[in-house]
Parts: sequence; C-alpha cells; structure tokens
Amino acid sequence: SAATAAQPAAAPTAVSAAAPTPASLPSSEASATSPPAASADPTALGPADAPVTIVEFSDFQCPHCKKAHDILESELPAAFPGKVRVIFKNYPLTNIHPWAFEAAVAAACAGMKSGEAAHAMEVSFFAEQASLQKADIGKKALEFAQKAGLDAASFSACFDRQESKPLVEADMAEAATLGVNGTPALFVNGRRIQGYQFEAVRPVIEEMLADAAGK
Repeated sequence: SAATAAQPAAAPTAVSAAAPTPASLPSSEASATSPPAASADPTALGPADAPVTIVEFSDFQCPHCKKAHDILESELPAAFPGKVRVIFKNYPLTNIHPWAFEAAVAAACAGMKSGEAAHAMEVSFFAEQASLQKADIGKKALEFAQKAGLDAASFSACFDRQESKPLVEADMAEAATLGVNGTPALFVNGRRIQGYQFEAVRPVIEEMLADAAGK
C-alpha cells in the first residue's frame, strides 16, 4: 500500500491556528506582481482558450477550500459556459493541517498520470475531508486513485517515492512569491480577489469578459 509522505522542509505560515478564512487574505484588488502560471497545466478544467482563467491555491484539509472548490466546479461553469478555465494549485498549510501535504502529493501523482484522475482525486479528498485522518491518508489515497481509474502499482510507486513532491513544493513556492498566506486564494486573470463566494467572483469574471470583448 502507499506509504506516508514526509512533510516539506519549510511549511507555509498560517494566518491563525484556526481554519483560514477569506477575511485573512490580503486586499483583493492588489494585482499580482507576477500572475500565477496558467498556460500549460494538464489538470486544468475548461477550454485552454477561455478568456478568463482562475488559479485556485487550495488545501485539501481546509473547509473553506472545499466550499470554494464546489463553487468553482458547479456554479461558475453553469453561469459562464466555455468562458472560464480553472487551475488547481496546492498550498497545504502544514503547520495546522497534518495530512494536507500528503494529500497534495497524492493528487499531484494522479495529475502526472491524467488530468481527469487528478480532478477525481481532488473531488474525493474534499468529499471525505471531515472524516480523514493522517494515519489513513496512504490507504485512502490509493483507494481514491483506483476509483479514478489509475493503476494501483504505478500510483503507489509515485506516492511512496514522493515523485510528485517537487510539483507540490513548486506550487507552494509560487504561492509564497505571490503573497499567499491563507487558503483558499483565488486569482482571476492574475488579479487576487477577496473571498470565494459566487457573488464575490462573478462580478470580476463579468468585468474580465467585458474587457476581452472590448479588445
């Protein structure tokens, strides 16, 4: 079975000892100095030529991240069909969420095999977020991988060797460069926005679409 992944050498700083909330994030109107990388992610949802790209820095153990992910998966595609591309990036808050990093490594292993499998793993981790324990992550990760259609031996080898760890750490480093210190953190066409609720994200998307239409 899959082994437990090690914690990263340097953990991101959480904003509090409780689950981070949108209020803990910096101002939504501050544009990123260097927008999140978004061009060639095989795990992205939505058309590559969509006029709006949302980059979502997330943590599988964060309750607000689960809510944000559900909104990005359901409400936004229905409201803006074919207009929005969503890219999931890992930012596990390892100092307050004991199994988040290992889950990120597992999902990234899936992403190395298939974008659809990575998406399925994300959905599974969030769906069982409330009941998961650190001691069970290896077993549950393998279960989720098989449910996503991945070969058990291949996935276990990736997870046991932490072959995807550099991908997770690259996401974390990018988040730190962008000033992210809480989750979820959303960037819409490179602009950091406050909150994740549909009513917070929708007007920004509408603005971006209007700008694109005017060009």
